[in-house]
Amino acid sequence: MDSKPRKRNQIKLPTIGAELFTYLKDVNDHESFTASMRLKDLLSERVKIEINSWFKAAPLPELDRTLLRKITNSLLSAGLTGQKRTRDALSEIRFDERNMTQPKGLVEATEFLRNWARDYRSAKGFLDYQYKCVNSFLRVQKTTNDDSVRMLLKADIDGMADFKKWQQNLDSYWNKKGLVKENLRTAYQNMFEIFMGTFDDQLQNGMYHKYLDQNWQRYVDPTSDSEDFDHEFETEDGSHASAERTVKSAVNPFEVDLRIEGGEIFYHVVCNALTEFQASELRFKIALSISQNQDFGDSRFSVALLPGDLPIILIRTDSPKDETSIRNIVNFLERVLDESKRPK
Repeated sequence: MDSKPRKRNQIKLPTIGAELFTYLKDVNDHESFTASMRLKDLLSERVKIEINSWFKAAPLPELDRTLLRKITNSLLSAGLTGQKRTRDALSEIRFDERNMTQPKGLVEATEFLRNWARDYRSAKGFLDYQYKCVNSFLRVQKTTNDDSVRMLLKADIDGMADFKKWQQNLDSYWNKKGLVKENLRTAYQNMFEIFMGTFDDQLQNGMYHKYLDQNWQRYVDPTSDSEDFDHEFETEDGSHASAERTVKSAVNPFEVDLRIEGGEIFYHVVCNALTEFQASELRFKIALSISQNQDFGDSRFSVALLPGDLPIILIRTDSPKDETSIRNIVNFLERVLDESKRPK
């Protein structure tokens, strides 16, 4: 996975397979990196609170942003190498028992934090594996060069039907070349299918980061996270349980997430209390309201539905350049949701 975020790529229909390969790889790079950063930010905040709780005089002056990030990165690193990195990072803190509420030496502190952060390493492992699986399909044009690859590169993509056909051809070629061990192929294919399923009919993607976030959060132990961070976990019987989410859902049937990025506005509505059918009806009502609003003019927009236990409606539109117009669009979307979210 890239160590630096890449600028969000854009694509317009019609396009060709070569451009599609590049675009899909950029989406995978960008969303995987930003999800990883959100995981690191959460762990970093929890590490800061935990370490400061060991000392009488807190916050520790030496626990600055640089050292905190160093400790966080080390905790997400697996094995003996990760353990050594954690110990080296913690060695910059003075473990003087006279100033500690919970006396710990360097070795004990290292072992404690390594065990404490185990679930975060699992979450990071999920993100890395998901990225690896998707990237396995998107790099075939760089690892092989034959007539099938050239056909994929030259293919005309005019709409969703061509996109799906291109995906099937890529999947078939990937299987035929045997680039991954046979016993791992099903898992790779499932993850690639999920990734490809998050694109709308204009091949724009604003849902994949939601999928990544919802899944890495399930790895994290709720007893070791801040109280204001919402978690959902899958139990052995496939049901979903979260005491905090249960309370929130009883009060607010919708959760809204707004992002303005890469010249676009992303407006996500998590439907806590709707079935997929009800969410689909809501999606239609929202799309109809937007299409009848003249303020959108020639701006592209899409209203997509990501089905699941908690359906997600993604409203995506071009972002104006001036702040006033952006505010007007956001206010309009809020009014549309407020008027539409109560199914009749």
